[in-house]
Order: sequence, then structure tokens, then C-alpha cells
Amino acid sequence: MKRIVVVGAGAAGLTAAWRLARWGYSVIVLEKRPQLGGGLASLAEHALRFPAATPMLKQLLRAGALSSQPLRSLPYAWEEEEGAQRWSVSPTGWPKLEGTSVSHPLFWLWRLRAWGRRHPDTPLAAWFRVATPPAPFHAALSRFATTWCGESLATLTWPRLVPLVRAVMRFPASQRHAWQVTEPASEWFAVALARRIGRFGQVVQIASPVIALTPHGDSGWRVTTVGPGHITAAAVVLTTEPQDAAPLLPAQLERTSARLHQWPKVLRWGSARALPQPVAQPVHIARHLWLAGDWLPPIGALPGLESAVASGWTTARAVRAALSR
Repeated sequence: MKRIVVVGAGAAGLTAAWRLARWGYSVIVLEKRPQLGGGLASLAEHALRFPAATPMLKQLLRAGALSSQPLRSLPYAWEEEEGAQRWSVSPTGWPKLEGTSVSHPLFWLWRLRAWGRRHPDTPLAAWFRVATPPAPFHAALSRFATTWCGESLATLTWPRLVPLVRAVMRFPASQRHAWQVTEPASEWFAVALARRIGRFGQVVQIASPVIALTPHGDSGWRVTTVGPGHITAAAVVLTTEPQDAAPLLPAQLERTSARLHQWPKVLRWGSARALPQPVAQPVHIARHLWLAGDWLPPIGALPGLESAVASGWTTARAVRAALSR
């Protein structure tokens, strides 16, 4: 049985490890912190909100990797200084704030889509200056972008808005809501997924920082950790921050290490801002060595936990394809 080492027990790392363990690989997850979850563990709020159309999370739920018990289907709500406001959905399928009417929203959305396809890199604010849609449509879309994307129309582009629009438009009215997790995300997601990995007989170790990676044999790797001995693996998946992954690479990957050292900081968990480069597949930096994580998610993934899970999901698929050749 081929052994795979996953460095980092965040959402991407645990997702990739669970999927590989399910396929019958020997998996070892190494986390340098004394707790699971990665970025999830550092979140202060206990109630994360996820759009209804999160296909990767639904895959994990359907596969039995996560329990749906801590999830509650509630209307999306957020706090403001003047009080709480809630999303509601009109019969036409366009999201709106309670008390805000939008005339012919689908017509204006169709015009915005046509313009966005011609100008994928131009902020949406440019279209509003040219098309001059009704003020309620502008107000509703502005709130939608700010709440779900974490940015304004002055910076948001159409390709980054598309996944969120599809999330609302694709489902019947009864399903157009958000999932609200009432437990800490590190418990609901990370601990639950680590237990599933353990049930496959695989290992998840905390407080086990990795010091270095060195090539071993024709295509394998030797993973050096703090403590006695080394771990040899047929493949390694790094799901840490780019700046943390760079010092682990061997000397022959010096150019890649320098690139990772200079990688710009990316806003995470609630932002859909443009990433330094769009990547549809996990980063394959050397033979049987991959980089994954929410800092570089697949194209079209929703921001936050969904993008991290999507990155781990696609990375596991790439690892399996490479090892089966």
C-alpha cells in the first residue's frame, strides 16, 4: 500500500487525506500546531455561514464524512449597528433585502452577464455607470456583493460573482438559504473528518512540525519531522501557507521556493478577491509533490471553507491519477 504524507491538518489537508484514505492509500497527516483545523481553528466566531450551493461540502455530507446534525438551515442574517437585517428571496429568484423591491431583476442580470463576459477583468461598477440600471437593483447587488463576496462593486468582477449568483438561482425557493454551523468549525469539520480518517486505520498527528523534504528513491520523498526518525512516502501534499511551504523544499527547487516566499497575502474565509493567478488544478511543483489550500483554490470555488475543501478534493484526485500510472 503506497504511503502519502499530507502536511497540514486544515480543511484542504483533511479533505485530501480522507479521500485518499477512502481509496485505500496509507495516509499520514502531520500538523505543526497542537490542534486541528488550520485556519478554521483561528476563527473567533462559532457560527460560520455557507451558501446553499456548496457542492464540495455536500459531497462530504453525502459520503458520510461529516455529520449534518450541527447544521441548521436558517435565513442568512448579519448584524449591523442599527439592528439585524435578513436576506429574503423574491418569487422571481433574485435575492433582495426585506423591503427592497427590484423591478425586472432578471432582465438587468442578463444584461450584466452579457457585459461581464466581454469584460471579465473590469469591475462591475463600470457597467453600472454605462447601463444605469434602476437604483434598487444597484442597491441589492451592492449588498449582495459586500455580504457574500467581501468586497464592493468597485473591485468585484463578473467571473467572481458568477458562482454566488448560481448558488442562489439554481435551487428552489425552499433551499435558498444558508447553512449556519452552531458548533465551532474546528469541531464540526476538522475533528469530525480526522475521526473518519482514523476509522480507515490512518494517522493524524498534531504538534508534529515538518522540517524538510528530500527526494527518496526514483519518485518518493523523505519527510523529516521534529522527533526521532523519518517518514518515507510515495507522494507528499503540502497544504500550508506558501511562505511556510517554501523552507521545506529541497535545494534543487530553489526557484520554486523563492516564488513561494514572495507569494502575496490573500484574504481568506469570506473574500472572493482575485488571487495572484487563476489555477484550475492543484499546483504540481515536482514529481509526486503537490501544493494545495484555500490560498489557491480551483476556479469557480466559493470563498472560504468551500474553496479549501475544493482544493483538497481536486488535489487528492490528481495524486491518485499520478500514483496509478
